[in-house]
This record gives sequence, structure tokens and C-alpha cells, in this order.
Amino acid sequence: MAYSEYSRIYLPNTKQEDDDSDKKTGNSDATMIKVTNIPDGTSKDALIFLFENRSRSGGGSVEDLEYDPDTKQAVITFEEREAIEKVLNKQHKIDGKTIEVCRYIPPPLKLAHMYSNKVFVTNISKKTAQDDLNNFLAVRTNMIIPVSIEYGELEGTALITFEEDIDFEKLQLACKKKTLHKSHLEIFRVPITNCAIVRNISERTSRDTLEFYFDNEYRSGVSGVLDVKMLDGFCLVYFEEPEAVDVVCRRPHRIDEQDLDVEIYYECLRQVEPFKLPSPLVISDSDPKKLHFLIKSQSKQQALETQLNAVYGKPIWPKETITSSFTVKCTLTPETKDCRKLARTWETNVKESITIFFNQLNAVMFACRILGI
Repeated sequence: MAYSEYSRIYLPNTKQEDDDSDKKTGNSDATMIKVTNIPDGTSKDALIFLFENRSRSGGGSVEDLEYDPDTKQAVITFEEREAIEKVLNKQHKIDGKTIEVCRYIPPPLKLAHMYSNKVFVTNISKKTAQDDLNNFLAVRTNMIIPVSIEYGELEGTALITFEEDIDFEKLQLACKKKTLHKSHLEIFRVPITNCAIVRNISERTSRDTLEFYFDNEYRSGVSGVLDVKMLDGFCLVYFEEPEAVDVVCRRPHRIDEQDLDVEIYYECLRQVEPFKLPSPLVISDSDPKKLHFLIKSQSKQQALETQLNAVYGKPIWPKETITSSFTVKCTLTPETKDCRKLARTWETNVKESITIFFNQLNAVMFACRILGI
């Protein structure tokens, strides 16, 4: 099981690991402290160096440090329990400012309530079309029809919503007995979410502005915000009540003259790590004659640029006219919808697009030779 700090529930991961009793009972709490009043500009490394310095802080080896510069707070886990008492008995300064340290006790965990009409599916074959998946699941739920399929950012995963409640154990067993395109679908329950994902945020909009807005029933239609987590190109808003998510996602929202894109956030579908832009792709197996022809033709360059733009690529044309290679840069951004999913297939899509273009270019070059152009 995986734990979400902000939703305060256990969430099933795709491996369905057994619960770790130590994690559930919180035996690691005895090695955790909370640090507040951290000065602006203080880095995570600076905090680690301070609390690993036994002579200055009384601490020791740091196992983990979670730092939120927005709230100026950090939670530090030490490898040894003995470090806690020594740290608590000292006063601490960093960057010339006194910081507050206290023992940290995480909020109590509770088992999540699950949706009765949703399942998370993994191990979907690349050959499986949406209609195939629909029909396969409908048959194994006694014709309870899926009303929506939302594919996850990880390949072969999807969130399925049915028109009514399903027998989860029966569906899970049926998928173990029968394959779909030679793949056994793995079926998981979906925890009821208390989180909304917000995109298209103005650069002027701060975390506090978002929190005040979504915690204002007059503005957003709801209240009871637990936390706002700013991420790369979007944010996650956690509410006290899951019902608030449904309400807030049905309304339009506008902050700092920007229309927000607000959707229900299902942790099983998303990845919230910083987006990594694919490295530029060097196309080195090009026919020098074709590339020379392309570089000399402004219209053909524009045609390839348009074609690559559709797969988030931008060609960087070489200065030399006689060459067998050129580079394509990726134009995906964190704001691009499904950017991580697109990034995984970006190189393949670019290569396929270039192959198609150069095959078409053969016919053009042949016609030019015939006409003596």
C-alpha cells in the first residue's frame, strides 16, 4: 500500500503489496521532528547539513527530509531515535535566524472508502482498442456497461467507470481466468478521492491565492481546503470532504484573468514528479541528397515543420547544405495535456513522422528530375 500525505488515506499501488504493520502503526514517528519558521531562501541541503552536524544541532544521519518552502516548514526523519532528544534540547539557527523544532506526530491514517462503480486496470495490451476493453469488461460484469475509460499516464493502465455498482471480486476473478489479447488484466479498487487537479494557472497566481479561492464557498462553491500542493505546471487541491471535489469540478473558475482547468484527481492515473523534457533527437541516417534538397526548399522545410509540430517536434536546420543529419527539439511543456505520456512516445512519433515525410519526398524529387527542375 502507498500512503498519500494529503489525502490521509492508504492507496493501493499496482503491485498490491501487503500492508507493513510498522508503517500502519507509525513506529517511525519516534524519529521525526518538525521544523518551522525556516527563513526564505534556505535550501533543503542546508537543513540536512545542519541536522546531520552533531556538534551544532545534536542530530545525526538524516534518513528523509520533506521541505515545503511555501509554508516554511520541514519534517525530518532521523536514522536513530537518540538524535531526537538531543535536537529538542537545543536551540537552532540557520541563515542567522532562529528556527522552531518540535516532535512530529503524523496525522492518523485511515483506510480509504472505495468507489463501488470504478476500477483501476493495469496490464492492458498495446493491441487492445477501447471498444475491445469495453466489451471484454461488460461481458465479465454481466453486461454492466462501462460509461467512461480514462487512460493513465503509465502505459497499459486505465480508470474504468461503470454505469452502476459492480461485483469487484467477481470481475477480478473473471479477468484472472480469461485473457484479452494474451494479457491478463489486473483489477484494483479505486479509493474515493478528495483531490482536484488545477491546470492553466497564471504565473501571477500564488499558492495562497489558490487556497483562499478554493476555501471560499462564495467564489468556488466549496470550502474546507486541507492543502494546496504546487507542482510543475499545475497544482493539487485537497479538500476535507470528497463531495467538494465533485462540486468544484462542475463549476467554471477564473483567477487573475485566467480560466482554470479543474478536474477530479485520481492518484492511480497521474504522476506528479517534475516533467522531464526529452533530449533533442539527432536524425543521423538521412540521405544527404534528400536533406540537401530539403534545405534548399523553403516550402518543403515549412511542410516538415508543420508535420513535426503535430508530434511536438521542431527541426533545427544545419548550416551546411551537404550533411546527413539534423536535430529535432521537443516542444512539449509541463502545461501540455498528458505531457508525460506523450514524452514516452515522442522519439518514436518523431521518427515515424520523418520517415513518412522523406518517403513522400522521394516522389517529389523524382518528379523534379523528370521535369529537369
